[in-house]
Amino acid sequence: MPTIRPVKADDLTEIRAAIAKLREARDLLAHAGAKRAAEYVRRALKSAEGAERHALRAWFVQVQADPEVRSRLEDDAEAELVAGVAP
Repeated sequence: MPTIRPVKADDLTEIRAAIAKLREARDLLAHAGAKRAAEYVRRALKSAEGAERHALRAWFVQVQADPEVRSRLEDDAEAELVAGVAP
């Protein structure tokens, strides 16, 4: 299995911001009738969504590998269940 680059918390936030801007650009270009430009933005959007999936997977692998982080997340999830926050 290939090595996965570590993910920082800001990475997902920045990727999601880029995705939102690409979606907006795609919609504006399509509305303006710039079909070719909109198609290029669609391709970029697919790439950015792939980067988001990769970052989520990398984050999950990091969490599974770090017992301290995993324990802290499990404690938070348990607290939310007790408080009735989670379904």
